[in-house]
Amino acid sequence: MADQLNYNTAQLRTGGKGVSDAGADLEQKFQNLLNECSDMSVFGPGNDTVGPIAQMIYQAVLERVTETVQSSAGSYKDFGEKMNLAADIYDQGEQDNSQIANSTSSGGGTRAV
Repeated sequence: MADQLNYNTAQLRTGGKGVSDAGADLEQKFQNLLNECSDMSVFGPGNDTVGPIAQMIYQAVLERVTETVQSSAGSYKDFGEKMNLAADIYDQGEQDNSQIANSTSSGGGTRAV
């Protein structure tokens, strides 16, 4: 048995859904966080020297973090979809192999001459 490759496509699909859901959950939690902390009024009205600089830095960091989180969440979702696709491909291959075996064993196969 150790030299055979066995797939449990139901578990692969369950895992794929879990990975995709993790990506969606990351997006949702990040959006909730942004809704809580995107108010830049904490830096003051901008009458001083430090407030505008802090706002620029905060905005630049926020943009980079947003890109990173969106990319990561998208990667999770893509990987989950690929896990589902792998399960579909494996199941289709098994079905095709069964049809070939049934066709061959019932005399429906072709013979090379």
